[in-house]
Amino acid sequence: MDGTIYVGSNDNNLYAINPNGTQKWAFPTGGSVFSNPAIGSDGTIYVGSRDNNLYAVNPDGTQKWAFPTWSDVTSSPAIGSDGTIYIGSDDSNLRAINPNGTQKWAFPTGGHVNSSPAVGSDGTIYVGSDNGSLYAINGSSGGLANTPWPMFHHDLKHTGRAIPSSGPCMGVTAASTFGSSTPYGPLSLAKHLACLLIPMGAVLVLRIWRRKR
Repeated sequence: MDGTIYVGSNDNNLYAINPNGTQKWAFPTGGSVFSNPAIGSDGTIYVGSRDNNLYAVNPDGTQKWAFPTWSDVTSSPAIGSDGTIYIGSDDSNLRAINPNGTQKWAFPTGGHVNSSPAVGSDGTIYVGSDNGSLYAINGSSGGLANTPWPMFHHDLKHTGRAIPSSGPCMGVTAASTFGSSTPYGPLSLAKHLACLLIPMGAVLVLRIWRRKR
């Protein structure tokens, strides 16, 4: 991960913002972008637009493909472990889209699907519909993709936290806080808490901790 921030806007664009706040690129769509982007294993960014399309955008801001639905796409995509992209639409369908932009299947509900799907560890896809129902749909992905940002709020617990791929907090997650091993070996509770609770100040805390040892 290079720290790029991806965000949609009412001005119809998906923006890529550098960590220092400067714009890297803007990808234009034909409608407001209320959908939250998801990131695939190859860096492809997937996002919906109110122009009825699900877009796949290359890391350089160019279009990879666009998949048309019959209505607004305000749902946020979720990526399965096999690369399948799951997305809802106001056309009342939950769709499974292949990584090449073709449709795998569509599941009809009785109302708009503004809800963002979640992919269970057994491959079941969970999604709500405006018809008042929550659906559990059999899928073949076998769980959520292991990518920097595979779904809305990052993971099934909605922690909103990406797992660092480098640096002193590499591999630190909530599940590893109490005695698990990481690429650096068993980490102390103090180091885990520094990485989990105060990411921006983690390096300073770790330096103090090391000096006291």
